[in-house]
Amino acid sequence: MNQAFNAKIPNVLFGPKHPKQQIVELDFEALSEQLMGDGLLGHLLRVGECPVWALSIGARDAFLEFQKNTSAPPAVILGELLAAMAAALQLAYRVKKLDGVIDLLSLFIIVASETGSGKSLVDRPLIKAFMNHQSALSQKFNDANLRYKREMAKWNAKKKGKAQRVTNLTVRGLQEDDPDLADADKALDDHMTGEPIKPKEPDMLKTDASISDILDTMHHGEKAIFLISDEGESLLKGTIKDGQPDLNHMLDGKPIRHGRRNFKIRIDQPIISMAVATYPKALEKFIAKYGEEAIERGFLGRCLIALVDQKDVTMPEPITNPPWTYVDLFCDTLECKLNEGNTSASTDGFTPTVLHLSPDASRILTEWMEMIQPLMARDGLWRAAKLLSKKSPQLITRVAGILHVFDGSNETEIPADTVKRAIQIVEWYLSQACRIFMVKPLAEKLKKIVKILHTWWNDGHDPVTGYPYENRAMVPKNYVLQHSHMPVEELDALLEMLREFKIFTFYRPTGKTYLDLNVHLFPYGPVL
Repeated sequence: MNQAFNAKIPNVLFGPKHPKQQIVELDFEALSEQLMGDGLLGHLLRVGECPVWALSIGARDAFLEFQKNTSAPPAVILGELLAAMAAALQLAYRVKKLDGVIDLLSLFIIVASETGSGKSLVDRPLIKAFMNHQSALSQKFNDANLRYKREMAKWNAKKKGKAQRVTNLTVRGLQEDDPDLADADKALDDHMTGEPIKPKEPDMLKTDASISDILDTMHHGEKAIFLISDEGESLLKGTIKDGQPDLNHMLDGKPIRHGRRNFKIRIDQPIISMAVATYPKALEKFIAKYGEEAIERGFLGRCLIALVDQKDVTMPEPITNPPWTYVDLFCDTLECKLNEGNTSASTDGFTPTVLHLSPDASRILTEWMEMIQPLMARDGLWRAAKLLSKKSPQLITRVAGILHVFDGSNETEIPADTVKRAIQIVEWYLSQACRIFMVKPLAEKLKKIVKILHTWWNDGHDPVTGYPYENRAMVPKNYVLQHSHMPVEELDALLEMLREFKIFTFYRPTGKTYLDLNVHLFPYGPVL
């Protein structure tokens, strides 16, 4: 029984202070962060303060007013604002990446939070701005639809007359090569090519996170969509192969071509921004099911993801008639950008405005990519961060373009300072994603192993005397392997981590077949 070796573990890894630190108080997330947060890349695992000061002035003021009036967590407010800004610009603007490829300004943002995070309070004014824009488009649609019906009635009358003439000439016995019949056929064919085009009813705002509905709306002509929904878990259902490739194509702006029975889809360039919330358990379940494939093949590798801890959710203090001055100004700006984009896109020969990085901005982004280059060579526990970082330069360029336009600039060149702010925002989201995909899963695995050790220790006590049975501190490694259901290679790596923190040592005479517990850390009582 190992009672002699130093039982000191850094205090930061424990929860509440206790005269005798024990394993039940171990903060597994802090342990996981310390184990992984080494060297140059360690900052990616530490989520800092929300980068509100990196936003454009109008968005920043709206953020602070939202926070004051709703007490919503910063991750919720930031995600809603960024997605709304992207949706307002995605039709009229594009941005050139470092490799010269023209890219969209769309953003996918997912916030994992429990009920009561205040998302609906933040959604309400933003949705109203898009609904106001859609209402104006609906009025134009109604006027255009009346004109269409009048033109269609005239067109059908002419069609009927021309078709009747062809019928009459045929009845008279004229052959196909007769000049009169040939002219009548040609006149009918020419008329058919001029059929009036039915106007499309606007349907750019979506609150139902249904992939099939979004695809159907795009298929019927909607150029750009904004999805703002509390039903993000519906995007996490099904399999990686079902629906998620379409989401990947939407974010990348790639054509979607597939056909199913009664559901054929042909979309040349899908454009969509989204801000969706899901329950943390739904996201954890999806990640547990697919692991790194959720990043590599699923759409999560293209998203900005944030997790709201329940402790950050507070009930807002009631405020009588709270002021919405800055939020209203921001929503007015959104409507203005939407109207400008729609007016431009409605003109013949429309081409989106293409933004590009200045030489200094390109240099800063290149330096950032070089800084994270060591991450691209990492594997094992760091593979998820490696996969998440692949899309980061693209997301930085998109966020920089959005900030640039909302800064009020009329120039197409994005300055270096704007790229620095975009890097702050994307790095913050990258830290959130690394914690979700790396720190939390590792913490759960470590906790599972420690729970197995704790159960073994508890089960080995005499119920009468309360003393442990002889050699109960010696845990067979095969026992841990059997109950953990982990591959032996993974278990070995995790055991080595726990050994470094003196939770146990290997019993030397038996090599690594027995774990000699540090019994000072294992209480006799309720298991973790």
